[in-house]
Amino acid sequence: MASAIRCAVDGWRAHTDEDFTDENIARVADAVARLWAPMISGVTLYVAYDARPESEHAALLAAAVAASRGLSVRVSDAPCPLPALAWTVMRDLRACGGIMVTGGARPCGYAGITLVNANGSPALESDYECLESALRSEVPDARAGFERVDMLSAYIEELCAFAPAAESGAPASGGARPVGTADVPRVICDPLYGAAQGALPRVLGRLGIEAHEIHRGPYRDCEDVRPDPVEPWVDDCEQAVTDAQAWAGLALDGTGSRFGAVDENGAFVGPQKIFALVMGYLVEKCGLTGRIVGPGSLSTIVRRQAKRLGCPLTITSWNLRRLGDEVARGNVLIAGEDWGSLAIPSHLPAFDGLIVHVLLCRLMAEAGKPLGVLVSELETQLGSVVFGQRELRLDAEVMETFRMLAPGLNPERVADREPVEVSHLDGLRFGFADGSWLLLRPDPEDPIMCISAEAPTVAQRDALLAAGASLSRDPLPFVQIP
Repeated sequence: MASAIRCAVDGWRAHTDEDFTDENIARVADAVARLWAPMISGVTLYVAYDARPESEHAALLAAAVAASRGLSVRVSDAPCPLPALAWTVMRDLRACGGIMVTGGARPCGYAGITLVNANGSPALESDYECLESALRSEVPDARAGFERVDMLSAYIEELCAFAPAAESGAPASGGARPVGTADVPRVICDPLYGAAQGALPRVLGRLGIEAHEIHRGPYRDCEDVRPDPVEPWVDDCEQAVTDAQAWAGLALDGTGSRFGAVDENGAFVGPQKIFALVMGYLVEKCGLTGRIVGPGSLSTIVRRQAKRLGCPLTITSWNLRRLGDEVARGNVLIAGEDWGSLAIPSHLPAFDGLIVHVLLCRLMAEAGKPLGVLVSELETQLGSVVFGQRELRLDAEVMETFRMLAPGLNPERVADREPVEVSHLDGLRFGFADGSWLLLRPDPEDPIMCISAEAPTVAQRDALLAAGASLSRDPLPFVQIP
């Protein structure tokens, strides 16, 4: 009997010793092909894969199965980041979409399949529901030929075109200055054994920036390194930055979609501050403008930067469909979320960690200042904030009680502080006069409460997180009865 295949928000994931089998890979590829195969022949499906040992084999198998359904299939000739696949699909008017074989940010031993829609945007929950519905129990045995292609080089050119090389003498996109030669930044690139290996050094070398890469090679038996650009997985990057006296460390997740950063002192820099720095660069140096789109957990420092720059702010729920809808409405400079995912629609309507790092390096090079100095200047200008996030697993009954009572939750005080704003747009959010906030966001599927908070000090942030945990466990005392 065929095993059940269930998709998460980022696609199908399975353990390589369990359900990630040739039979299931073929079933998923066949379902995708039947959903996307058009009435006319010749429409293209692109397939890419990350650096995990089993990924290339899975990609070639998926390609052969999909090609048997009449699609013209092109497979990357080497590991390829997800943004490069999305950009390739977006640029080809005959493309019906893309398949990425990747374990994402999950540990060694996991693999899976992520889908890209024809416009380059990520597949949504509804797309994966359609995929699950299209799955058949029998394993397809038909196979057909496909083409191997270079998907990375053209994408590298796009990154360089968005931020032209200094030696070209051409002005940067929107009028930004080219990188100078007086101060040449040295950076550490850390792909964490993911699909983006080698990509950033190729771009940064063109920009005249000295880049050294760590954690490169097959992602095999690397239990001490997980392709997730947050602490503790960036510890090696932090050490490499201080050892090399580099200006910054640039980390990426397993697909190249999410980013993390380390300053010249080896300290992790929260993505909220990178968001604000990149926003300032695009507006003040590149002459771009547009709306800033994000969820209720959007950082205070991002909100203040948007106000300072005159960029309208659109707050929506943390949902890929809602973010995608806002991007489709147009006039979006950046769409992002609270932990290392940014999309710049003028480049690509999907999260891309590589373009964020390229723009950050241009900012450092043009300012002649390492990352920590830029962050310090940003905090002097906009105020210092400390972000924190916890996941709290609750009993299903407790979570259901919270969902029922949430619309009436409007406490007079939270962590001995008086909220000045209560919002139910993206979970339950309390805002305070000094810009601090607390957000409780129930997981849509599991009994897990995501608790986020931001405040000027660590102590204030932790007090808010603790209050959020208490409110999640026992919301009844906080209900206001009319």
